Amino acid sequence: MLLGSISNENKEAAKEKKMTGFTITMDAVVALILAGGMIASCMSLVSQESHTQLDYISEYCYDFLTVAEKSGAIDKAIDGEKELMNSMMLNSPSSICIKLDIIGDKSALSLNKSCAMQENRIVAERVVWMGGVYLARITCSYSGGSREEGGQESKTR
Repeated sequence: MLLGSISNENKEAAKEKKMTGFTITMDAVVALILAGGMIASCMSLVSQESHTQLDYISEYCYDFLTVAEKSGAIDKAIDGEKELMNSMMLNSPSSICIKLDIIGDKSALSLNKSCAMQENRIVAERVVWMGGVYLARITCSYSGGSREEGGQESKTR
């Protein structure tokens, strides 16, 4: 009997060793899957298309026009109060040149930030209602960074 009980213990020990090997193998498989997923996600991030300079200035141009409309600066400029719009233009980054044209049925207003426009320009437009239909057209480009106090203004009737 003693011999039979020893062999049963050996069988149980062998079974435990097999199960331990199975657990270690499963851990390795899970680790490989996780490592492969992390490498794949890193590669997809690296291979994504980057933004160009025109993408950034386009976003800035649309954002400027939205803020000018929501803050009432366009409405005030149409009424003849250009201080808020000039302030917004002067507080914009020195590397961005801005020209805003507000065109209505009977009048047109043009405000410029004093700088030289480059060839690559972004134009954004928005229709504004203030007792009539007005088209607000903003043209943005990168500039050499020259900035003067006050904006240039022209008005036609």
